[in-house]
Amino acid sequence: MQSIRKSCSLSEDAYLENKNRKQIQMKIVIIGSFPNTAKDKAGVQQTDLDSIYRESDIVSMHIPLNENTKHMIDSYAFDKMKPDAVLINTSRGAVINQEQLILALKQGSIGGACLDVYEDEPLKMDSPLRDLNNVILTPHTAGLPDGVKYHKKRYDFFISNISKVMHGELPECRLNHI
Repeated sequence: MQSIRKSCSLSEDAYLENKNRKQIQMKIVIIGSFPNTAKDKAGVQQTDLDSIYRESDIVSMHIPLNENTKHMIDSYAFDKMKPDAVLINTSRGAVINQEQLILALKQGSIGGACLDVYEDEPLKMDSPLRDLNNVILTPHTAGLPDGVKYHKKRYDFFISNISKVMHGELPECRLNHI
């Protein structure tokens, strides 16, 4: 018998996510405002935050940053999460207390993290997150459109920068010194 793993999406994005999750038998649970008709259509269940921390294999953040959500994921949350849980944040960096996340990852309180946003951006080169093998880091690009036009623009940008470096020039938008 295949087990159904729980995931959570802390927003109305659950409907779109659930279309793919059904294929791999993943249940979506959410908190926040989500119309009942949309919940029924999406096949998601509403629950409380402590249940999400306690029961989810994947906690995926899709919320705005405000006074109520700043550092809502902190040591309290990490202490309640499963030791193999994965935290995904593509919303705003400060919804997670980054120092407490680093500690939780180092101590094995949670299994891993996938981060596209950080409390301070760009992520510092000496950030301990860069040295952890249970973290995937992306440069705040998860929400960008994937259309052909966008990929061409990105491709052209990379080619231009590679050419500049090969010719001894400084690349555009560099984050470190080469």
